[in-house]
Amino acid sequence: MARPVASGRRLVLHIGPTKTGTTTIRKVLWKNHAVLRDAGVFVPGTRLPDHFQIGKDIRGRPLVKGHHLSNWEGAYQRALRDFAATDCHTMLVSDEVLALTADRWAAQAVEMAGDLEVHVIYCMRELSGLLISQWQGRVRNGIADPLDDWLTQIRAHDEDNQFWRAHDAPVVVARWTAAGATRVHVITLPPPRRHATPCGGGSSRLPVGAP
Repeated sequence: MARPVASGRRLVLHIGPTKTGTTTIRKVLWKNHAVLRDAGVFVPGTRLPDHFQIGKDIRGRPLVKGHHLSNWEGAYQRALRDFAATDCHTMLVSDEVLALTADRWAAQAVEMAGDLEVHVIYCMRELSGLLISQWQGRVRNGIADPLDDWLTQIRAHDEDNQFWRAHDAPVVVARWTAAGATRVHVITLPPPRRHATPCGGGSSRLPVGAP
């Protein structure tokens, strides 16, 4: 059930998941950081990895080899505090791994937002292209399991499999709804078109004044 809110201000969490255009979205957000701020949208941090830190803090998973704990412990609370000190109406956080947030941490993130409206944005992509893209990403990251073997794991639809934890849309939507989000928005991405150019012909400027 959504929480009652009174401030008129909102927190928008773009939670991914991976391989749904998240990298492009984050690049556009940061290229337009100042434009968004002038339009009343606060994008916390000063560089792209800052949202990775906020996401880790929200998920309750601050320890990662090679990174110091202080880099993101409390990053979410600091972002909320910085937002409260602005005159912006919206704070926007984008991190693709937030789709993997466990129930208890999702509920805590919503609770910590206090009287803010909490809007969660989740993107969906056609499954065939998603599977190939996901497997290619694994290969690039050095996980060289054969495609057929990996697809066998996916077909098992094990709820503990990280792929389905992020890409089982009804489960993810139910998780954030139960956590108390004001609204969960699901965006379905169109199937790829041959010779199509992403982002409106390559433009990375945001039409902030558009409806």
